[in-house]
Amino acid sequence: MNTTPEISVIMPVFNCALYLQQAIDSLMQQTFQDFELIIVDDGSTDGTFELANLYAADHPNITVLQQQHQFAGIARNLGMRYARGTYLLFLDGDDTFSPNLLKHAHARAEQTSADICVFRATSFNAETGATRDLPQTCRANLCPLEGTFNRNDNTRNILCFTTPAPWNKLFRASFVRQHGLQFQGTRSANDFCFVLSAIALAERIAVLDEPLLYYRQHNAASLQATQHHDPFAFFEALRCLKEALQQLGLFEQLEHPFVNLAYDFCMYNLRTLAAHPDQQRKVFDFLKTEGLAEMGIAGKPHDYFYVYPESRWTDLQLIQNGTYDGYVEALAAAARKQRSLPRRLARKAKRLFTGSR
Repeated sequence: MNTTPEISVIMPVFNCALYLQQAIDSLMQQTFQDFELIIVDDGSTDGTFELANLYAADHPNITVLQQQHQFAGIARNLGMRYARGTYLLFLDGDDTFSPNLLKHAHARAEQTSADICVFRATSFNAETGATRDLPQTCRANLCPLEGTFNRNDNTRNILCFTTPAPWNKLFRASFVRQHGLQFQGTRSANDFCFVLSAIALAERIAVLDEPLLYYRQHNAASLQATQHHDPFAFFEALRCLKEALQQLGLFEQLEHPFVNLAYDFCMYNLRTLAAHPDQQRKVFDFLKTEGLAEMGIAGKPHDYFYVYPESRWTDLQLIQNGTYDGYVEALAAAARKQRSLPRRLARKAKRLFTGSR
């Protein structure tokens, strides 16, 4: 086996035995084979660790590490310490991957000498099997598709053209180590500060407008699905990024895109707590009394915000000017209206084709 593989794939896993075989198989079938796979088991109890070791016994490019349950960020940091590749790729054990993921991302990074190569992803519903594009993973309209860019020549969009997920980004290992980048140890949002600090620091970012990863949604065991256990982790991640940008002397330059990013992240994470109203109320009250002001969001005019859906502005107004109960009712009313839309469209279509009322 090559002692210095081109790509080190680091995969934190926790109780994903049901999906891990599919994830590993789609990596072993890559058209680019100069890689190592470092699986870091985060204290699984469902046979994940044993399954990973079965694969390692048959594949010399697979290494399996194990730690006590400390969440994905600490697992990724452990994997980085063992990584030998020129590039780092952080994938999850419940996703699957295009056969050309490594080949195309590596070729783009080499062609452009990029510190980071960002590509698109597609989601698939674990319950229905339905797939859909995830354009927010790499918004091609917010960055050049040829060559590279950075915070200086794409300041407005530098923190907004992609999501903070690490799994659709190939990182040059020397760049990550030069800046001492590490993942946070929080239960969720532990990738936020790592990814966006890297994007802010990178001198050369390349994009690949091609879906190369299939992201599993509706996995009840995922950390996003259990966010209510640590509902303020997202805000700790925002604080971490703001402090990092300030320490690097970049905050003044990137304040506008940072506030836009924080606005989207706060509104999104508040909505994800809908099934846990006690926790959602706590986050709502915190944002209203402290959080929005701390992140520079409070009081900004409508035209200060860009990129993100208009629903984010509606949510912000509900927080700033209303109560939690009013917020919940407004979202419920919007959901009812959305559900009734197909029926209303069907009735309209019937009238158009039959002339009935």
